[in-house]
Amino acid sequence: MNFFISENIFSFNSGTEHAQIKRTKLFNAFNDAAKYVTRNYNRLLDRDLKAVGLTPDVVLNMYDFFQGTTDIKRVEQNLRLLKMLPLDTYHIVADGPNQSFLNHNGRRIATITVMPETVGLVNEVIFEDRAGNPTIRENWDWRGFKSSVDTFHPDGSLATQRFLNLKGDVVLEITHMAINGIVQPTMWQLLNYRGHHYRFNSENELLTFFLNEIVKRYQEATLISDRRTLDEAVGKVSGAKQKFAYFHDIHTPDVVQPRLGDPYPVYEIALSQKNQLFDAILVPTDAQRHDIKARYPNLNVKTAPDTFILQSMLTQSQTSVRDRVNHRILFLGRLSPEKNPEAAVQVLAVTRRYVNDATLEFMGYPANTEIVQKLQQLARDLGVESSVIFTPYGNYEAVKEALSRAQVIIETSHGEGFGMNLVEALAFGLPIVSYRINYTTTTHEIVENNRNGYVLPTASANIMAQRVASILNDPSKWASMSTASYQKAKFFSAEKIYNVWQQVFKN
Repeated sequence: MNFFISENIFSFNSGTEHAQIKRTKLFNAFNDAAKYVTRNYNRLLDRDLKAVGLTPDVVLNMYDFFQGTTDIKRVEQNLRLLKMLPLDTYHIVADGPNQSFLNHNGRRIATITVMPETVGLVNEVIFEDRAGNPTIRENWDWRGFKSSVDTFHPDGSLATQRFLNLKGDVVLEITHMAINGIVQPTMWQLLNYRGHHYRFNSENELLTFFLNEIVKRYQEATLISDRRTLDEAVGKVSGAKQKFAYFHDIHTPDVVQPRLGDPYPVYEIALSQKNQLFDAILVPTDAQRHDIKARYPNLNVKTAPDTFILQSMLTQSQTSVRDRVNHRILFLGRLSPEKNPEAAVQVLAVTRRYVNDATLEFMGYPANTEIVQKLQQLARDLGVESSVIFTPYGNYEAVKEALSRAQVIIETSHGEGFGMNLVEALAFGLPIVSYRINYTTTTHEIVENNRNGYVLPTASANIMAQRVASILNDPSKWASMSTASYQKAKFFSAEKIYNVWQQVFKN
């Protein structure tokens, strides 16, 4: 059994989660059992995993495991049908679509919030004192059962979190106390687990205990830590057949000379401080492997693919330039400073000198609200506001639609571990124009210069705009590069990528 371990599945997932999701699908498609394991408590996990195309049987959450709720089917729980509320005594008064008030003897005693994306399903029941301060909060799982209960300090800060099994018994408790004036979790207690109580100083200590319990159930368990915040917890697990730390991103802030740059501190656990806990470090490209080996010559570092393309995508019909939105440029990825989305707006402004109806579509979740505002302001300053489209971050189907309507995809990031967005673009026959980026375009793995796109030697918005315009203005060049991208996509077929992974595990 393979366990791919991360913090969570989110409503807005980064490339790390997407890579882990795809790897889970890949292994299970070849009947090589794998589970996406999550540490964080997430009452909406059942909803979120379905949004990314995973089924409950291939996802395992630590809190669900201890609560005994891993196999629960969803039953919608309407807030007006809660058995805990005898309506001959209590009265529910609606206050819009998102919440209702619970009244008793003419006084409001609680607020009931509605589960996101539902109508009338219970999310939280927040009991209040006479001053309106929260005293107890009951939290309901997406699947329709009461999952946890919170209590509060007099100042309104969280005091305890108690996690319940289906009988309503407390099986896990987190205590929150003030340290240097900041209230934070200080103790995790696992209650009556197999007849014993256990105490932990951190959530990661609990994670190690949880993973040890999982490994005991399988004679040959392979663990992959997909988040650096979890490396030590995963590394300390005993009894596993193999343990790996997978680096999805560039390991150093020195994106120009990564071989010479000091690593981010969070990478030091796997690279030096506790590297003996892992059988190997896994990275997406040979280039990153060589750079890490140059600095850490005694470290076992292997190259393992970060993504793949479904066979159904490889066999789909090629689309022509006429099937796309005319002169549409796509920026696909998280909107955050390291991705350098401002350069994409600058590229559009210059491109429109040569292609006056060119448009730019951003698709990716923003790191914060300010970054979207800054991009909008930059577009106004450059006179291209009406030509910049911000498409809400969506599921895989929404991403496919964005890739299907674009004519060119651009990459302006400062540094990347690989470039999943560009691999996905290959399957849709998109020409790629990219800055030379470690480790995305420093090799020919994704983009072959002058064949399926352009790799620019310098990060120049003017030069990128000229390359983009040359593709948009020349249908024959677009067709040639599009065909080359379709052909390049075959190098990332599911079968090829799975076979590479098997070699990684064998050697």
